[in-house]
Amino acid sequence: MNEEAVISRTIKQFLKSTAGLSQVEMVIIDDDSSDKTSSITKMVISQEKTDRVKLLERKKPNAQIGKGEALNWAYSRLISQNNYDPRYLIIEVMDADAYMTAKGYRKILQYFSVDENLDLLQTRVGMIKITNWLHILQDIEFALINDWIQNTRNIISNAAASGNGQCIRASAVDTNRPWGNALLEDFEFSTRFLLNGKKDSVCSRYRGASESRKSSYSFY
Repeated sequence: MNEEAVISRTIKQFLKSTAGLSQVEMVIIDDDSSDKTSSITKMVISQEKTDRVKLLERKKPNAQIGKGEALNWAYSRLISQNNYDPRYLIIEVMDADAYMTAKGYRKILQYFSVDENLDLLQTRVGMIKITNWLHILQDIEFALINDWIQNTRNIISNAAASGNGQCIRASAVDTNRPWGNALLEDFEFSTRFLLNGKKDSVCSRYRGASESRKSSYSFY
């Protein structure tokens, strides 16, 4: 919602990173933005002449009622309107200013391909542009504290999704509304997976990267 400042760059970065990965698509959920997010997205899709970026638009009163609701709505549409084999469909949740390198996408596909029982994979987080002390402190939180916590959880098979960079095998989802309305909808999601006996993992052997405003993911 209201991401006109970053959405063009995000789309172009995605297309650049996935130039050799035709099976990877981007789905943008516009939650009834009051700015030019939707129109800019349509313009960039037209300019780039791509069918690998799709825009889903929500409108009030069904919009702006929580991230979980927006994700559920988009997920339901993707599953019902496409003939994807859920065993081989991996869904990754990322913020509007997040991006990943080609190596990152390939590593995710590799993890799910090698382990057919893997249901949820969380990538590592990091900052790209560090220009002040706030960025430094946030990078320490991401790269050290959160990474230590996640690796500890990984040892006891209790990895937690962190919103950005959470990757889900569609066949592991047994409801059309996998996300809840909790403030931490990502943690609620992964807790449900844990209680249902799903296999979660944290991919932390590669340093993550992000824009300075929010967290996002990459590998290098």
